[in-house]
Amino acid sequence: MAFFHWRNSLNSPKQVLKLVAVTICLCIASYQLSECFSKLLRPPISTRYSFSLNDTLEFPAVTICRTPPYKCFSLNDTLEFPAVTICRTPPYKSNFYEKYGLSADGPTKSSSWTNFRFHNYTMKQFFDEATYSFNEVIPFFGFDTLDTNAEVSSFYLLHFGRCFTLTPKNLTTEWDSTGYFLYLAHSDLVKTLNDQGVSISGFHVYIHDRKEVFTGNGDKVDSFLDYLYGETFEDIKLNLKISVYQQISTKESYCNDSCDYSLSRCQLKCLQGMITEQVGCSTPWLPNPNLQDCQNYNDTRLLMAAYDTFKRVDYLKECACPQACNIKIYNHYIHSIKDITRSSCEMTIKFNSNLVTTMKEVLGYDWNLFLSDLGGSLGFLLGISVLGLVNMFEETVNILLCKRNDRKGGNGSIPEKIENVGKGDENSSQNEHEDGMRIYFKQKKMFEDDVSSTKMGCVFISSRRRCLRMMFRKIILVLIIWIIAFERRLLGLSFTCLD
Repeated sequence: MAFFHWRNSLNSPKQVLKLVAVTICLCIASYQLSECFSKLLRPPISTRYSFSLNDTLEFPAVTICRTPPYKCFSLNDTLEFPAVTICRTPPYKSNFYEKYGLSADGPTKSSSWTNFRFHNYTMKQFFDEATYSFNEVIPFFGFDTLDTNAEVSSFYLLHFGRCFTLTPKNLTTEWDSTGYFLYLAHSDLVKTLNDQGVSISGFHVYIHDRKEVFTGNGDKVDSFLDYLYGETFEDIKLNLKISVYQQISTKESYCNDSCDYSLSRCQLKCLQGMITEQVGCSTPWLPNPNLQDCQNYNDTRLLMAAYDTFKRVDYLKECACPQACNIKIYNHYIHSIKDITRSSCEMTIKFNSNLVTTMKEVLGYDWNLFLSDLGGSLGFLLGISVLGLVNMFEETVNILLCKRNDRKGGNGSIPEKIENVGKGDENSSQNEHEDGMRIYFKQKKMFEDDVSSTKMGCVFISSRRRCLRMMFRKIILVLIIWIIAFERRLLGLSFTCLD
């Protein structure tokens, strides 16, 4: 903007055109700078796909639930929520229902608990006897050729009985490991099919991230669980594929970026706490360590009614558990299925490739783009650069320092006073005239010294210009490097738990 003179802007048509052009450029530059600052404060988000080949992979956890879930009865045609119908022939411990006072409809209906002997037995005792133990469901298994490489945990679900979760002890394992081998035993000696041609005797197998849990509900909470139904008299080989999703948390779309956070665990804990605290007691499928077990039929009925699917959705809305920013999803592909003669389901689960697919949200605007847009707007429209700003700052400092030295030299009144003193008074005596001349030369010398010092100050300032320029350039260069390094460090700290 050095070509433009503001004082002469209206003296000629040429200067008027320059004024109009500069005004338009200033408006455009101001608008672009406001957009740049807006994007810097609220950067847009874009999605990046990437593929990587990892030497080690994190194997998933596997949750297994037997069907039929309870002893001494079969299930209906619905595999998702199996219900008790009649006792099998021959029955397996058929008299233990009479022992607890539970009706033949099974524990999934609230009316079945009307005559339950709460004073003699606990609900936990009934579930321990009515469901199948770990050795009955999984007589032997192995992860990476050993059964000691995985931890086993169990829990109760009303519609699935007792379920078991296998979790690898090591966080990562060689991708070409043998993976899981599961031998799932079943007591049915004959394979019976329902109307859809699916065996009513089998196992529900859920493959999921180790931080997630299976809740037994058909809600959104279980959307990241990979499901497989294994029938008896089958040998199934599965290949796994892993996908990683990384989301950026924003005010509009908030998510929990903790590596240990689990949406399913948050919702399950909240749901169990709200229902049990509302009723005032707990059950094996809705545990609460701070409350005692339900001791009567009315409390059990209220708890089962609150656990209804439609009411459960309302409870989950009150929980307000945020989504997880870091998600791992495992997908299985059936490699082969073979019929076997044993009343069991044998299953092998492993990776057939070390390829990991990653979909990551990244910020579409950062300090690098901001500096580029800033330089483009100011440089192209206004002709301003970093060096130009440094020179402007230097000139401002020089002008201020020179004016300060000029003020020290006086307001120009000394020569006048000197001349007046030098003229003397014609009527004065000779001695007074000589005294006046001495004062004249003395003040003249002082004035010349002040002028010389002022010039020397400006010359000194001019000699320091190069040093000032180098100093300001170094400061600006250091600031730019610091901004870029800080921005890189922020990007490097993002999504470290899944890389």
